Amino acid sequence: MKDYFKGKCEIVKDLLPLYSDGSCSPVTSEYIGAHLVTCKSCRNYLATIKNNRVTEKAFGEIPDSSPDFEKLIAKIRRHKIVTRSAFAAVTVGLLALNISLWLTND
Repeated sequence: MKDYFKGKCEIVKDLLPLYSDGSCSPVTSEYIGAHLVTCKSCRNYLATIKNNRVTEKAFGEIPDSSPDFEKLIAKIRRHKIVTRSAFAAVTVGLLALNISLWLTND
C-alpha cells in the first residue's frame, strides 16, 4: 500500500489519538498503520500518547480546580486587598502628618 501520508506527519499526529483509541474508520486506520511502518517519529509519538493514557489511568485525571484551591485563591485576594488598604492608610497618614508639620512651622 502506498503511504499517502508520507511527509505529512502533522496530519498523522493529529489523527493518532483517534487511531490509538480505535476511533478512526478502517480506511484511515489502514493508512495510518502504513505510515507508522515507515515513520519512526510518528511511532514514537504514538508511544507517548499510549504512555500518557496509562499514566492517566493509574493516577486519574487532575481536576481543573478544587475547593481547597478556590479557598487559597480567595485568601490571596483578601490578603492583597488588606495589604493595599494598609499601604494606602499609612501613605495618607504620613502625608497628613507632613502637611500638619509644614503648616505649624510657618
